[in-house]
Amino acid sequence: MIPYIRIAVSCCLLIFSNLVCANLLHTQSISLQQGWNAIYLSVDPESTDLNTLLADTEIDLVASYFSPLSSVEFIDDPSEQDWKSAAWHKWVSPQRDDSFLTNMFQLSSGRGYLVHAKQDYTWQVTGKIKIAETNWQANAFTLIGFDIDDNTAPTFEQFFRGSPAHQNLIAYQLLDNKWQLIDQPSQTFVQANSAYWIYSQGDSTFSGGLEFSDLAVDGIDFQGLTSELSFNIKNVSNQSFTFSLAAISGTDSAALVPLSIEQGITDNSNIVNFESASFPRLDAGEYTQVRLVVDRSLMSAGENRQSFIEMIGAGVKRLIPINANK
Repeated sequence: MIPYIRIAVSCCLLIFSNLVCANLLHTQSISLQQGWNAIYLSVDPESTDLNTLLADTEIDLVASYFSPLSSVEFIDDPSEQDWKSAAWHKWVSPQRDDSFLTNMFQLSSGRGYLVHAKQDYTWQVTGKIKIAETNWQANAFTLIGFDIDDNTAPTFEQFFRGSPAHQNLIAYQLLDNKWQLIDQPSQTFVQANSAYWIYSQGDSTFSGGLEFSDLAVDGIDFQGLTSELSFNIKNVSNQSFTFSLAAISGTDSAALVPLSIEQGITDNSNIVNFESASFPRLDAGEYTQVRLVVDRSLMSAGENRQSFIEMIGAGVKRLIPINANK
C-alpha cells in the first residue's frame, strides 16, 4: 500500500499556507517540581519573547541541547552542568546573577528542554500546534519527548517496539534532579510532557506507532472552493492498533469546523456531523484513508472557523489543526 497521505486540495492550500489556523491555539499544562525538570513542549508558544513568556512564573532557567551527544559520559546531572558550554542554548532569568549566559530567546515545539523551577509550579503554556517529524540525532542521544495520551500511556518497550533505531534501548529519565538509566523499559511508562535522553542507532523520524505523512506543517486548510480533503494514518509499528478521532475546540472554545468524515479505502461509510468515532484495527504496515468534507451550509457568509481533530491511538494523542472559510 502507498504509505503517504493523498490530499485532494486546490492550489489555494499552498498560497495561503502561512495563514492556516493562525489564531487556533492549544494550552499545554506542565507540572513542574521544585528543582530540575525535563519537559517536552508540544506547542509553539504564542509569545516568542522568553522574558515575556516566563515573567511571573517560578521558572528561572530553561536550556536545550543543540549538538550531537554521542556518549553517555556527557549526560551530566543538571545541578553539575557547565552552562557556559556553547552546545547548551539557555535562557536565564534577568533576576539571576548569571543572566549574562542567556543565548536562547524563544522556544519551539517538538523539543525537549531542561527547566529549573524555584518551587512546585503548574506551567500553562499556550501556543500553536505544528505537524512535524521528530528530529533525532543519528548515532547520538537526543533530549526528546512524545505526545503521550495519559489514559493509555505505553511502556518504553511497547512504544519503541516497531522502531529499528531504538532496539536495545538506551534511555535516561530525570528523577530527583539526577539522570537515571531506564533499565526496565518493559515496566517504565513513557510520560506525557516529559523529555528523556534517548539514543538513536542511525537516522530516525519515529514518534510513535501511528504516523501522519505529508500533512502541511500548519494542518488542514479548506481555503477557497476546497470542500474535501483526504489524509492517511499509517501503522509504522510491528503490532496492531486501533485509533479514534474526535473534533475539539482550541483555547477559545469557538464553534467547530463542521465536518463529515469518511474512513477507509474500501469502506465508504459516512459519519455526518462528525464529533468522534473509533476506527478498525490497523495491522503492522497498514494504512487507512480518512476523507474530510466541510459542510459550509452550517457556516455564515464570511465566517472563518478553526478547530482540531484529535487522534488517540498506540498510546499517543496528536492534534491536527483544521481551518475553513465561507
